[in-house]
Amino acid sequence: MNTAAVIAWAVAVESVADTVKRTKASNIETIEPLEGSRAQAGGGLLRWKALRIGGSRVQGLPLFIEWQKDTPHPSQSSPSGCTRGIAFDMS
Repeated sequence: MNTAAVIAWAVAVESVADTVKRTKASNIETIEPLEGSRAQAGGGLLRWKALRIGGSRVQGLPLFIEWQKDTPHPSQSSPSGCTRGIAFDMS
């Protein structure tokens, strides 16, 4: 890639399961929730569940991410100078 571009962006949710129910009730196609994890440099493990919007017109739409309860948000362990993005309340 030669130019900066947004490839994907995420919306944090309290519950991917609840988000699945809401998307189904709204007839929004999704890809089944996926569990993910990655090792941190300090030895910890980040764990999450993610839900993606499905269909042919998904470019620019977010994925939904639920950080697992035993996993601190990555911003809590990132190097100093890093900040969280803008937060929105969609309730």
